[in-house]
Order: sequence, then structure tokens, then C-alpha cells
Amino acid sequence: MIHNTLTARLVITSVAWVTLTLAIVAVLLTILFQRHIEEYFDAFMFDHMEESIAAARINEQGQLFLTWIPADPRFMNPHSGWYWQIYEEDKLIAGSESLVNDTIDFILPGSEAYTQLQKVTGPGNESLRALVLDVSLKGSNKVYTFAIAGSVNSIRRDVEGFTSKLGITLIILGTGLLIVVLLQIRFGLKPLRFLKDSLTNIRTGKENRLPENFPTEIQPIVHELNALLDHSEGLLERARTQVGDLAHALKNPLTVIRNEASEIKDQRGQLIREKTDAMGAYVERYLSRARAAGSANIIGASVPVQPITKDICYLMARMYQDKNIDIILKDLKGLYFKGDAQDLE
Repeated sequence: MIHNTLTARLVITSVAWVTLTLAIVAVLLTILFQRHIEEYFDAFMFDHMEESIAAARINEQGQLFLTWIPADPRFMNPHSGWYWQIYEEDKLIAGSESLVNDTIDFILPGSEAYTQLQKVTGPGNESLRALVLDVSLKGSNKVYTFAIAGSVNSIRRDVEGFTSKLGITLIILGTGLLIVVLLQIRFGLKPLRFLKDSLTNIRTGKENRLPENFPTEIQPIVHELNALLDHSEGLLERARTQVGDLAHALKNPLTVIRNEASEIKDQRGQLIREKTDAMGAYVERYLSRARAAGSANIIGASVPVQPITKDICYLMARMYQDKNIDIILKDLKGLYFKGDAQDLE
């Protein structure tokens, strides 16, 4: 399964972390941008509030009037989304031309729910963000309430535009990060692929040990594998040596038995000679293998199949020439036997 590969695990983990990180960054940046836009929006309303208060005067009859209308044309365009109202002790006395014949229900300072910055509903159920302040004017002992409201649609449009551009930017950034991560994973796992190739070379007989130029993190594994190879080779060499010792120990007794059997002229002597000759052949074979084991690399040994099989076929043809046996060798070129020639024979 793909999940059992180290590469897949690293890729899946990297994709998950990059996606999660970029998602968190997107949310945080969107929140920060929205707060910035709201603060800018509030500062804009404070500017209009100061302009309205600066234009307010009290006439000789004690009535409030504005010496000029706020300059922003949106306060004059019908239902533009920007409005102002002025209250005299909770009584509405003036409003912007943009209201036409409508009014906005602001939460005035006398209410327990009052806050300077409010969210209210304007004409056409439009969501508005409002600033409401009590003001004392020179020449009057009355309290006047100034209220200015603006549509939050502009905030929403700015946030949506920022989010769209931010999303495209983060997608490009995330794609770039994932490409870098994939390259990093490929580069980081290269020593493991080299280790696999080195083990394959040992199995096929091209090498007998792992190289020592691996990274520090993998070097202990390489050291243990080389130690295991040395141990296995030592065990095989000892086993062959013991077989050679056993064959050598049997050689002299077999020679004695063969000599004694030569004195027996009947069928029993012939049978004993045949069996001792067969045993002698086995003894010589294992003695030859024991002698060859000292100079052969047991684990990494490999021999070509074709020349050895040709020799075997030649011997069999000579031994069974009266049997009319045809031996055909086919497609043996380039084939190797993992072991030494004696094992193949």
C-alpha cells in the first residue's frame, strides 16, 4: 500500500502541515485586515462627526443649525448608504438628505445598550455601522446627540477582495512550498535508495560489503549490516572448514578400506570397491570445496553458468555415450549462479 512507503508518509504529512499552516495564516490575515478596514472606517466616521460638530451653531432662539452641510456627496444621494441624524435631548431635529423620508433607530446615550460604535439597520434593511456621540454646544445648556452611519457593504467588499487575492497568493505559495518539500524529500531519501542499490549489488555478487560513505544518521545501520555480513560469511567459512576437516579425516580410512578390498577377489570385494570409490569421490569433492572456500567470497560469490554447464554436458556425454542422450544448452549467456563453481557442479 502507498501509505506504507516512507515517501508517501512524508508527502502526506508535508501536504497536511502546509495546508493547515496556510489555512491558519489565511484566517488570521483576513481577521487582521477586516479589523484594519473597520478601524479605517471608524476613523472616517469620526472625521465626519468632527465636521458636523464644527458646523453646528446655536441661533438667538436657542435652536441648532448647521453653517454648512458635510461635504461628502454620499450624504446627499438618496439611500446612498451614508446618513447622519441630530437629536436634541432624544428628539430628532435634523437628518441627511440621503435619508429621504426615512429615519434610523440609533441607540441613544440614555439607553443601557448604548455604545459609541453600533450596528444598526438602515433604509431597505441595509446593515450599517454607526457612531453616536453626545455633544454640548456653546450657547445652549441642552445635550445634542450626533449620529453618523455608513454601509458595511464597503467593508464586506474590501474584505472579500482581499480574501480572493490572498487565496490566490497562498495557493501559489503553497504550490511552491510543496514543490520544494518534494525536492527536499527526494534529496533526503537519496541515501536510502543508494543503500537499497548497494544491498542489491551484494545479493547479485557485484559487491561484498556496503560502502562507508553514508550520512551520519544511516551509518550505524550500515555498520550493523556489514557486521552481519561478516558474521554470516564467517559462519559459512567455518562450516565449510569443518566439512573439509571431516572429509580429510575420512580420506585415510577409506584408502585403507579400498586397499583391503582389492585383496578380495569375489563379488563382495567388487561391491566394497565400488562403494569406497563413490565415498572417495565425495570426500575429494568436499576437500576441493574446502580448499576453494579460503579464497572465495561466500556471500557475494557468483559464477557464469554457461562454461560450467558445458563442462558438465561434456562429461555426461562421455559417461553415457552409449545411451544416445542429446543434451542441448540454450539461452545461458549472461546468466550467473549465486555461489561458487563447486556449488553449481
